Amino acid sequence: MQLEALTRRLAETGVELRPEVSPAVSLMLTNALGRIIMMEKATGMTEAQAFVEQFLQRYESAVAEPEGARRANSDQW
Repeated sequence: MQLEALTRRLAETGVELRPEVSPAVSLMLTNALGRIIMMEKATGMTEAQAFVEQFLQRYESAVAEPEGARRANSDQW
């Protein structure tokens, strides 16, 4: 169900993943990262959370860009 939703949302927004990162791999990494962030918070560390927040800010900015600019910048991730 999550994989179907992610695949559909990627298509709706026009976001293209790198060929080596399938939606299934992206979903697995996202789920694992969520667990790591929770473990980090429990120990008082915040590096992973700061990284994810910075990445999401870059992603959200890229989604707001025109499609041609989005593709040109996609190799930065």
